[in-house]
Amino acid sequence: MNKTIHIAGFFLILASVALGVGSKGSPGVTDNEILIGNIQDLSGPMAYLGGELKHGAELYFRHVNESGGVYGRKIKMITEDHQYNPAMSLAAAKKLLDRDGVFCLFNVIGTATASALFNLVEEQGVPFIAPASNASSMSDPPKKYVFATDTPYDAQGRILCNYLAQRGDKNAKIGIIYQDDDFGKDCMKGVKEGAASHGWKIVGAEPFQRGSAPSFGPHLTSLRNKGATHIFLGLVLETVHVLRMAEAVGYSPQFLGFAPSSDPRIAQKAGTAAEGFISNIYMVPPQHPEHPAAILYRDLLQKYDPEHQMGFYNFYGFAAAQVLVEGLNLAGPDLTREGLVMGMEKMKEFRGSPHPSITYGPGDRAGGSKTIVLQVKDGTPSPVTRFVGE
Repeated sequence: MNKTIHIAGFFLILASVALGVGSKGSPGVTDNEILIGNIQDLSGPMAYLGGELKHGAELYFRHVNESGGVYGRKIKMITEDHQYNPAMSLAAAKKLLDRDGVFCLFNVIGTATASALFNLVEEQGVPFIAPASNASSMSDPPKKYVFATDTPYDAQGRILCNYLAQRGDKNAKIGIIYQDDDFGKDCMKGVKEGAASHGWKIVGAEPFQRGSAPSFGPHLTSLRNKGATHIFLGLVLETVHVLRMAEAVGYSPQFLGFAPSSDPRIAQKAGTAAEGFISNIYMVPPQHPEHPAAILYRDLLQKYDPEHQMGFYNFYGFAAAQVLVEGLNLAGPDLTREGLVMGMEKMKEFRGSPHPSITYGPGDRAGGSKTIVLQVKDGTPSPVTRFVGE
């Protein structure tokens, strides 16, 4: 009988070691390591963005690890590929939690692919830090285990409308081209609310099916015929195709985009068609000459991977990693999942990342609420405002 108990206990210990379970029963935490799970699009339509996020996060984690880790624990990140598919995202999360035994989930790219994990993390009590989506649904309503970092898309739309009004754009006739999913609809919601607050008319809203061929001639023709003077683009990489098509057909309304289109490479790929394009960003750009996070990012990129081009999404992954590490520090040395939740809730006006500041609380999971408005000048998105809110 005793022999049987000892054998059972031995195998239980082996299982705990295999899953990285610490002395207090926290999966993914040992005396020397914190194992986190990351899910990106590495081979689908957003593969460029997913790869950049992963690289940027690893850049900061490497710096933290070489500086001694968090309370002596090194951070190890396992990344799975969801190909921008919500079902694959959920399968990848289950694999990371059930087979790899990760401590938390981190920076999963995409609105639909991040939303697909909400029920799972609630059921298992798993912190989900910095989902790579600006959707308002990341934080509204607040969810105990989900901590967003970015100003939501709808707020971005309202901020952009306010900027147009402040610079004197009167009697604007608004057109919208949007990705026909939660991301695009959130963008459209903010634009509609912002336009209404200034008495502007929405003359047309043209949907784009994610994953379809990026031909925007019919969208632009429709909005041109309706007299659109300003066109908001709830798109990501497809922004390039819209700008190029508009230039080719001689149509030049004021184009505006959301944070995903603020990456300097989008302006570079669009060339002269991007000149004057307005977007906004919820953190300082990576080329900022004075911000400590931007300086550290450029220094570490030069130190660890000088051939890698600086970019917004790379910096975004870096920034998300800074927020997670601050939460881990606030959680203290006796790390548990519930302890990380409490640590994140202790974060008040955190300015150790490129965001204006990050604050959480028991009923607050939004993180940021401001953006910087950018406009492409001489091929580069350049700030035209400081951080501004609604």
